Amino acid sequence: MLKINSFMFALAFLCLITFPGVLTIIKASTGKEPDRQLNGNFDPVAMPQFGLESVMNKSFQNGFENYFHNTFTGRGYLITTYNQLRASLFEENSSNVIGDSMIFEPYIMTHLGIDALDYNDPERFAQMEAYVDKLQSISRMLEKNEKSLIFVSASGKAAWLEDGIPRRYYLMPQGLGASDCLDGIIQSKDILYLNCDQYLEKIDFCYPVFYKSSHHWSRTAEIEIENAIFDIINSETPFSVETYRINGIVESPTPIDRDADTWSLMNLWIPTKETYYAYDITVNPCTKPTNILIQGDSYTSLIASDMVQNGHNGTVSNIDYDNAYYVNGECVSLLGHDFSVLDMDEIVSRNDIFIILYTDYNLPSYGFGFVDALYECLNNMNDAEGGV
Repeated sequence: MLKINSFMFALAFLCLITFPGVLTIIKASTGKEPDRQLNGNFDPVAMPQFGLESVMNKSFQNGFENYFHNTFTGRGYLITTYNQLRASLFEENSSNVIGDSMIFEPYIMTHLGIDALDYNDPERFAQMEAYVDKLQSISRMLEKNEKSLIFVSASGKAAWLEDGIPRRYYLMPQGLGASDCLDGIIQSKDILYLNCDQYLEKIDFCYPVFYKSSHHWSRTAEIEIENAIFDIINSETPFSVETYRINGIVESPTPIDRDADTWSLMNLWIPTKETYYAYDITVNPCTKPTNILIQGDSYTSLIASDMVQNGHNGTVSNIDYDNAYYVNGECVSLLGHDFSVLDMDEIVSRNDIFIILYTDYNLPSYGFGFVDALYECLNNMNDAEGGV
């Protein structure tokens, strides 16, 4: 029995060390990539330049080790297998998600107001107050010129899947979360405001808001939020936009759009085991053109895309964090975390509705610089022209 076990171990070890070489030969002989493609963003690693000096100072050896580690054929299979063993046996992963509900740890810390995310701290509370005051000033300046600001906030996945948060986080000192802090301050301000959590609870939303396999809203929740935003525009502003009529529900055993983005980043062999839903909708069009700018985190990208695909009558612009500026789905400018590259005067003049949307995890970044840039632009235009 011992000999059999030793033989099996030696065979497995031999297969493991020869596996990359076999795949490399297959790749060289067929010209096709036999490896498994990993999901995620990976920085390219270049082959180091060989030379006497680089060999003598060991930079070539170190560089080649890093190059081989990141490019050898078979890497995708080995990493996926390793990830699956960690996930299945120990509930561990390399994507910083926690437990069976796959919640990113920073989302938990933000939701519970733990440590540096506790907004009971007077300095942090004052920062949020200043942010909301600036939003109110922007709203008033836009309103004077028949434009409108709508601020949208929502808790992230941790708030909707609290049962999936491990007990150890509840044992940590908890405080006031970012979204609760903002909600308490903004309620008394003169700002058009949508609290997505409260809205979904009010309409008795009966489908998952978040799936375990994703860190973004479900498609059904997304459509409900879009409709809520449209209702605010139609009822609280001088403008009109389309709305969605929900005709029925589509059920799917496979993910829809971003429903498994977290699962995908984990690079596992076993597929998801959830049931996914999407609405069958009819668009109630609007003939009056309205130009809309949406700025915020990654939740805004699919909302903007929906509006473009569903035939919004007007331009739909989307500023993704402080990364890129899109108009009707086409990238116009890469920002590189610098809003000075944008012509803010032209953006203000073009658009009628300004929507800022953030989930709680991103609220402490206070608009990633966009709110400051918009505020400064409006102030400058007022100083120069007496109005926008």
